[in-house]
Amino acid sequence: MLTLGGLVIRTTVQLGALRTKQRAHEIESGNKLATLEQVTGFDALTGLRGQRWFDSQLAMALRGKVPVALIYIDLDGIKQLNAARGHQVADRVIRSAAMAIRAALRRQSDLNQVFRRGDAADEFLVVLEGASLDTGVLLAEQMLTTLRSLSLPVAASIGVADWDGLEPMTAAELERAAEVQMYRAKADGRNRVRARVRY
Repeated sequence: MLTLGGLVIRTTVQLGALRTKQRAHEIESGNKLATLEQVTGFDALTGLRGQRWFDSQLAMALRGKVPVALIYIDLDGIKQLNAARGHQVADRVIRSAAMAIRAALRRQSDLNQVFRRGDAADEFLVVLEGASLDTGVLLAEQMLTTLRSLSLPVAASIGVADWDGLEPMTAAELERAAEVQMYRAKADGRNRVRARVRY
C-alpha cells in the first residue's frame, strides 16, 4: 500500500526519468540536425545556406573581378532572450530576423546570397555582387528598418564593407572588414549601420 509520501517520491522519480529521456532526445535531435547541416550546407533553423556556401560564394565573386558589397549582421540580445524566455522563443526571433533580412533585398538574384555565419545563431552575411558600398549601406538600412518594424525583442548591429574589383583582397579580409564595422555599430550604441570608408 502506497502512502502519500511514497506516491510523491515515485512521481518525482518518474518525472526525473522523463526529463532525462527528453534531454537525451533533444541531444540526439541536435546531433542529427548538425549532421544534416554539414551534409547539405543549409542551416536547419533558418533555411539559409551556411558558412561553407558563403566562403565558396564570396571567393567566387572575388575571382570574378566585379565589385562586391558585404553586409555583416549581428542580432543583439539573443543570448539574453534565450536565457530569459527560452530557446524556442529565441529561435522564433532568429527565423523572423532571417526572413526580414531576405525581404529587404530587391534583386531576385540576391535572395540566395544571405548566409548564416558559422555556428553563430545570431549572425548573418549578405553578399551583393556588382554592388557598391553605397548600395550595400542602403540595403543594410532597409534591413534594419524591416527588423525594427517587426518589433522583435532584439536589436541589430550591421557592418558593411566593399571591394572595388581591382585591388588585391581575399575573402577573409573582406569578411573581417565588414565584421569590424559591425563591432563599430555595437560600440556606437547598437541598432545601427556602420560602413568602411572607401580606400
